[in-house]
Amino acid sequence: MRKLFPLLILLVFVAAGCGGSEVKLELPKDTSKATIDLINHAIPTLKAQCPGWNKYGDVLQFERIYTGSPYYPTSDSDEVIYVTWIQFKVPNDADVPAQYRAHGNILHLGFTENGKAIIFKKAQTARIFLDENIDSGGRDYVIPIS
Repeated sequence: MRKLFPLLILLVFVAAGCGGSEVKLELPKDTSKATIDLINHAIPTLKAQCPGWNKYGDVLQFERIYTGSPYYPTSDSDEVIYVTWIQFKVPNDADVPAQYRAHGNILHLGFTENGKAIIFKKAQTARIFLDENIDSGGRDYVIPIS
């Protein structure tokens, strides 16, 4: 039970969304406490700055989570940041705006393991979670975690 407690906390955060539907994460039982803590740390920022987190939550299909992935913020830098990624799929028949061009796409939502930023890989990911038809210029979209 003690190992399940952090997972239950995460599910409470996810289920307590502010209206609409919520993103449903079914993390594997062997998900580390550090990963659960990292996601729990990011949830308030997602709810505050990402209206699509709740608005499109019921159409996003959670696929997997992977941790410790190297990430290079810029192509001309040797700086490496490690990121925990949550992968979702947007079904072809999902009820999301067509201009987001997200239908059938795999979305990657990342959390820097230092807990300082959320990364939206590809414009489609940013469009869905920010609920805005943004153009990221081919780069990942990053917001700080408060």
